Amino acid sequence: MKSINRELIPNNHILSFGYWENMELEKFLLNVTRGIATDEQKKECYLQFSDELSKSEETLNDVYFKNNNTFELWTEGKLIGLCQYTAIARDWISDAAEDGVKPEAKNEDTLFIFSELEAVFILKDYRNKDLASYFAGVIREEQFKQLLGLITHKNNLAFKTISNHFFSEYLTSDDDEFHYLLSVDDISEYAKSLLKSMGFTYNTTFDGYY
Repeated sequence: MKSINRELIPNNHILSFGYWENMELEKFLLNVTRGIATDEQKKECYLQFSDELSKSEETLNDVYFKNNNTFELWTEGKLIGLCQYTAIARDWISDAAEDGVKPEAKNEDTLFIFSELEAVFILKDYRNKDLASYFAGVIREEQFKQLLGLITHKNNLAFKTISNHFFSEYLTSDDDEFHYLLSVDDISEYAKSLLKSMGFTYNTTFDGYY
């Protein structure tokens, strides 16, 4: 089995596109992408977000959104939200090397996933419309699809346990709420049953703080 140390969700990628309706029956044409928005589009979106903040609200440093692998939320061609989030899969050898320690044989059959939320925002006009739930849900579902593709590859069937660690150091209350949406019930009961039927044990740990 080849060593694994890779991001689960590909960059320069369209994750979703279509109409979506919230609990108030408001309908939006939404799509979620990763690494598609230009620097100019992201800068314009971030500046609008900053201008909307009141003096009492927490701000975010734009450095979080200057990478070319940001998740992007759009409606009808307008960029309305950005999220810096990574999910990296490592086998026991790569995990030990990352920590600078000797690999332990007890971890040989475990695939480790490290899911880190750094920062997220949605423009003011689109808040309180359940769009954060949609945004997080699309990312979460894509992550599971990519995980499923990875573990079912013939060279990776030696894994028995999948251990997903969610981590975030919250910069704003929005980060806190979005992290909850990403990590709580991160895969459906059907997905868990599917993994179990394939012989995998799936567990998660959660670590978030201000």
